[in-house]
Amino acid sequence: MKGILKWCIKHWLCCCVWFAYWPLFLKQQEEEVEAKLREGVEDYTILECQLLFIGIKLQKNYYENKDGAKIVKASHFEFEYMLGRKITFFCMAQGYPRPEITWFKDGIELIYHQFFQVHEWPIGNDTVKSKMEIDPTTQKDAGYYECQANNKYSIDSRGFRTDYVMITY
Repeated sequence: MKGILKWCIKHWLCCCVWFAYWPLFLKQQEEEVEAKLREGVEDYTILECQLLFIGIKLQKNYYENKDGAKIVKASHFEFEYMLGRKITFFCMAQGYPRPEITWFKDGIELIYHQFFQVHEWPIGNDTVKSKMEIDPTTQKDAGYYECQANNKYSIDSRGFRTDYVMITY
């Protein structure tokens, strides 16, 4: 029990220090981590906290970059379709360099086939429009679709849920 309590106190103190001194010591922390990695470390708790600082800095620089890929327009979140009809989803992304858009269904990248098409239109140096179509649709086309825009600075994505409706006459 003492070991667990000691570990919790160290991590709590680490978090307090992190929130209070993050902007002041980030560069110093990076240099210390590099030195400790070169010479070997006995107290991994401090090293873990320092690595956390660096990871958050890198993540912030990646996702909040002004030139990063951002989806600026997209289709509505939910869509119901009739079997045999067409499904169309739209995404428009900006960033510099111009983002690339990739389409996914239920987390798996979509591969072109006879009934699935993607049309893309570059606009200027920093924008791309992408339209994904499935025609004709089947029951297997129901699911969660996602368009993902990425460039060397960031990734952004939007998701769309679809389900089919049965119409009886």
